[in-house]
Amino acid sequence: MKTKALILFIIVIMAATALFFTIKPSHTPRIAQVGSKTEDFDLLDMKGNKVKLSDMRGSVVFVN
Repeated sequence: MKTKALILFIIVIMAATALFFTIKPSHTPRIAQVGSKTEDFDLLDMKGNKVKLSDMRGSVVFVN
């Protein structure tokens, strides 16, 4: 009986491992490129004011 349980356990672990390595994430991050456009987003400045990226159009923006 213990042998059958051990074999079943090993099969379940192998199936879970195979499933883990075959499923791809639903969202793959895009790599930023110089000169490419990005989606608009909001950030807080040092004083706590909300700043939108679209408000900085025409300026050089560095986001760390």
